[in-house]
Amino acid sequence: MEKALIYSFLAISIGANIVQQYKIGNYGMYSDLMNQKDSFTQNGYNELLISHLNGLKTEQMEVAKNQGKIEGILSVVNNARPEENEISSIWHSGYYRGLNQVEDVRVMAYEDGYHRATEDGNCPAAVKAQKDALIAVPTIEKPKLTKPSQETPINKTLPPK
Repeated sequence: MEKALIYSFLAISIGANIVQQYKIGNYGMYSDLMNQKDSFTQNGYNELLISHLNGLKTEQMEVAKNQGKIEGILSVVNNARPEENEISSIWHSGYYRGLNQVEDVRVMAYEDGYHRATEDGNCPAAVKAQKDALIAVPTIEKPKLTKPSQETPINKTLPPK
């Protein structure tokens, strides 16, 4: 009797574990299906969003082009020069300043490269500049060279002990 009770308890617990494993497996499959469904839905929304943003960009570019055309037509009709319009004059001054900046940077890079090349290589321009620098700098007198027989020995100059 005692053995039958133990066997029945063991059979019931094994059956309960099998049912539990089956439910856990089903819940895992449901979870995977839901994740796949969410992924498909999110991808669809992303495509819709990107197409909408691309449409907005295209529309904004068309609006800007049309606005420029309208401003051009109005300036021709009103016989107005672009410099008389305050916004246009500000824009043009910034544009021209930017053009000058590019030109200034180009000139500085050219001059820097030229000077670096003339200093690194022994080109005639660098040699002439070095000679001119030597002429402009005052020269220092060279010390007079003496023969070893004319020098006084070191031990004679030291005081005796």
